[in-house]
Amino acid sequence: MKPSAITSGLICLLTFASLHAQDDWKLSKEVDGIQIYHRAQENQAVKALKIKTRMEGSASAAIAFLSDVNHACSWVQHCLKSFLIDKKSPTDYTFYQLIDFPWPYADREYVLHARISQDPNTHTIHLHSTAKPNAYPLTKGHFRVQTSDSHWKITPDKPGFISIEYTLQTDPGDTLPAWIVNLALEKAPLHTIRHMRQALRTEPYAGQKLDFIKEPSTR
Repeated sequence: MKPSAITSGLICLLTFASLHAQDDWKLSKEVDGIQIYHRAQENQAVKALKIKTRMEGSASAAIAFLSDVNHACSWVQHCLKSFLIDKKSPTDYTFYQLIDFPWPYADREYVLHARISQDPNTHTIHLHSTAKPNAYPLTKGHFRVQTSDSHWKITPDKPGFISIEYTLQTDPGDTLPAWIVNLALEKAPLHTIRHMRQALRTEPYAGQKLDFIKEPSTR
């Protein structure tokens, strides 16, 4: 067999394996119309998480809610502190969050860089946040999380509704038992989703119109 054929075959196999891994989500449970999926992470006992649901509201309201980091402790479970560090634009900002962890473990602090984009054809919006652990000075007595990658995918549904898909891959570090971390990582986004459902129907988020978000025509 020619080397080029072998190389092509390996590329095909690796591509297939990569695509299969991307779709290897297992439905864990469904509660209140919220589907919860898990997937193993390579070389980690902590699982990746995906949540899918649908709710009343607009894409602009959803982004206004999720981007309101200075008030996020009202809807992020066990949040002790949340504030904006730097804002280059409404679609590019960095923020800090401190999350309460049970004794004897240190509270976790996250420094996250968020970016928002929208597909002009489907109107699907992506809010992608990644850990930037060196973007803010360390604070005494807290554990700075080094790895975190989350993605909100917001897709317009029928008029007045949106579909939500949230994925999270993180490693809170230290010697935390994996089963405790997996349970916490599942409960926290559920807490946010439930608050989000209510928030998108009320002020100040309901009726929001953001210049950088294009809503689909209802005609």
